[in-house]
Amino acid sequence: MMKTSNKSSQQNTDKSSSSSAESLTVVDDHDQKPNLAVAAPTPPPIVASVNDRIRPLLDCVDRLCHLNIMQEGNQLPTIVVINDKFALNLAELNRLSQHLSYVAEALTTFMRSLSSSKDSLKKILVRGEFDEYPEEKEMHCTARLVEMLDQYSNELHAKIFEKKEDFLMEEINALQETKGIGLA
Repeated sequence: MMKTSNKSSQQNTDKSSSSSAESLTVVDDHDQKPNLAVAAPTPPPIVASVNDRIRPLLDCVDRLCHLNIMQEGNQLPTIVVINDKFALNLAELNRLSQHLSYVAEALTTFMRSLSSSKDSLKKILVRGEFDEYPEEKEMHCTARLVEMLDQYSNELHAKIFEKKEDFLMEEINALQETKGIGLA
């Protein structure tokens, strides 16, 4: 009886070790060969509550991180969730009329958009306030915008002075032709 109990306990330990080995088996989709991975704590998901459209992508990224893809030298992209800014823009978009049936509605919507963009430009260019884009350093562009406007102004002046010699020459030639024909 003693032998059988030792044997059964040995079988139980064999079963438990095989079940733990099975739980550590990872199948690589490319090679279709099982690999034994070292048991590591599973990191929590990147984002717990996200839109259902993004959820499969985030689950795939979590699986790749769990399979130690990062150790092979592959870099995974960083996923940034911008719920607050997105919600604000979505609310502003929903405020717009979906179907502009009258000219007055279309004009009102256009004027509202125009005044909003005018206010944003005043805020950025005149007052130097960048509270709409606190994290984006590229949007702090007052100096860059001034440089671009100066460059554009210089290009316009250069084109005007280059064309000064031929100013209205086509019109003068057309008048001379009509004078020669006797139309004028």
